[in-house]
Amino acid sequence: MSKVYFLGAGATKAVAQSAPLNDEILETALFESGYEEISEEIEEIQTFLKEVFHDKKNNIPRLGDILSFIDFSIREKTISIKNYYYEDFIKIRNSFVRLIAIVLRNNLKNLNSSATDNFVRNINENDSIISTNYDIVIDNALLSIKKNTNYGVKIRQNILPVELSGDQIRAVPLLDMLLNQGPIKLLKLHGSLNWLYCPKCDEIDITLRQKGIAEYLNLNKEYELLCLNKYCTSHYEPLIVTPTKFKIYENRILNKIWEISKERISKADEIVFIGYSLPEADTEIRCLILNGVNMAETKPKITFVDKPGGSNDINNYNRLFGEVNHMPIGFIKYIEEEM
Repeated sequence: MSKVYFLGAGATKAVAQSAPLNDEILETALFESGYEEISEEIEEIQTFLKEVFHDKKNNIPRLGDILSFIDFSIREKTISIKNYYYEDFIKIRNSFVRLIAIVLRNNLKNLNSSATDNFVRNINENDSIISTNYDIVIDNALLSIKKNTNYGVKIRQNILPVELSGDQIRAVPLLDMLLNQGPIKLLKLHGSLNWLYCPKCDEIDITLRQKGIAEYLNLNKEYELLCLNKYCTSHYEPLIVTPTKFKIYENRILNKIWEISKERISKADEIVFIGYSLPEADTEIRCLILNGVNMAETKPKITFVDKPGGSNDINNYNRLFGEVNHMPIGFIKYIEEEM
């Protein structure tokens, strides 16, 4: 019997209580201390919010609405809105990406690693994990317990930055046999904080056990991390799909991950959703799941591991799937009692 474990932000929240959900990320950075390293980005974001939205601190816009507007403006190649041109929208989006990365890094330090280790320890080799999360909580558990990590697509190298002459910093490869191995695929639909993408090489390099986007990429500075290929002049970019209604999945690597995810869903006997609300705004993901389910010879069992006591999210599952095994026990108890 094969299972697909589908993890949302609630799964991380269950093992790291301080981890903010999407709607809490912006408020955390704007109103809490400890974010001096992104003070420039925060100032740019505050100015943008005041100009385009408003400056009411007690009722800031939802992160998804802000990023949806930015992505819409980029897609439409908006000429000018409140003195923001196309390049300005690209820059402010990069500021949000860095903010998200830093907030998640700072708030995932007190992690219940025993729970994630036990989760990974009890997964069968013919099972798969699909995740919408950027964090590397499950990635690190796979490295710790299974001694390998397999993202479903080929990762070129594990890297480390090395300072060159002047202000140039180039990545260099670290020999590591942990990549691209292991039967359990971790399929990250929205990218990952430890993925660094070279647009010229069209390759992903990785920072094992480190959130490379937060640690190594300063997206608004003149000098950034150069690709490890000494013949390449490109800087790395994050490969992150932000929480927006205009999600962009045009990247070759993300497309491949989605194809594999659909194939895994189509062959699963059971799909276990953990900490994922199945929101209507996630149209592409809902279609991906339905496509995979309807490709299956036998309809898989649908299990929704809800937070303790339950939530209204079960309504989303009932509407889409009809018959759902609802388990309002939380991720931790599911690991302890059901795996």
